[in-house]
Order: sequence, then structure tokens, then C-alpha cells
Amino acid sequence: MKALKIIGGIILLLILAMFLIGLISPRAEYENSITINAPVEEVWQVFTDSEKIDQWLYGVTGIEKLEGEPLTSGSRFKLFFDVDGEQFEITEEVTDVEPNKRYAFSMQSEPLNSKVDISFTVIDSAKTQLTALTTAEGNGVLWKPIIRFSGSMMKQQSQISYENLKLLVESE
Repeated sequence: MKALKIIGGIILLLILAMFLIGLISPRAEYENSITINAPVEEVWQVFTDSEKIDQWLYGVTGIEKLEGEPLTSGSRFKLFFDVDGEQFEITEEVTDVEPNKRYAFSMQSEPLNSKVDISFTVIDSAKTQLTALTTAEGNGVLWKPIIRFSGSMMKQQSQISYENLKLLVESE
């Protein structure tokens, strides 16, 4: 019985530590990078084509324009997702666009807010380096530690999307 109390106390301390770490340092930050064997103009065209987004962005089932012109700062739209049977939506706002060079945006959803800055770098006339820097922060006491400790999983899901983009661009 005493051992059970000790184990229960240790588990409780670990849970409290997780919440405290999440409250003190609530962000997950990660970088994804991939080399795509195509000119930057082709990569940009596929990346920004809303008709093709569901072919490469992990879990996306649809997109709805909310306001503004596509590919302009301040434009907003809603993305619909289905990941492992769980459906959710994210509102995205474009914060900066430099055609063939940079696409930056913020995302808001119930569990988290994030900022993503994607750069497109010419390696040579037939290769492009895509690099995405992401910062995500949970909303609320429950989500802060969950997001803080989910960074590696979110990075993996993002990498799957960029690999899908690479396959799509290189197959066209």
C-alpha cells in the first residue's frame, strides 16, 4: 500500500511538473526543410494553388476564403482538416508574401495559435530549398503544456506535408 502511495505521488508530481513547464515555456518551435528538384517558380505555383492544397497539406479537406485577395497580406481563409477521423478547422491570415521567396502567416484555432514563415531559396535553376520556421503556442492552461510537448509530432506532420509537396511538384 505504501508503494502505491509513493508511485501515485510521483505520478502527481510529474503531471504538475508538466503543467508548470507548459505554463512557464508554452511554445513549441521547430524548423522543416526540404530540397525540391524543380525551379522556384514551379514550387511557388504549386504551393500557392488552392486547388492543389489538399494533394499535399496533411489532413486538409477544404478551404474557404474569408476576406482579402489571395496571396496578399491581411487575407484570411479557413482550412478544414480531418486527421485520423478528428475534424477541426484553422483560420489562417497571410502576414507577408514575396512571390517565389517568402510566404508567412499566422494560424488560429481553439487549441493553439501559431506563426509560420516559409522561405523559398534558389539552389540552382532546377532546385529549390523550402524552409519553414514554426512557432506554436497553446491556448489555455490545458493546451499550453500539450502543445509545448507536441513539437516533435507537429514537426513530423509538417515534414510529411512538405514531402508530399515535393512529390507533387516533381511529378508535374
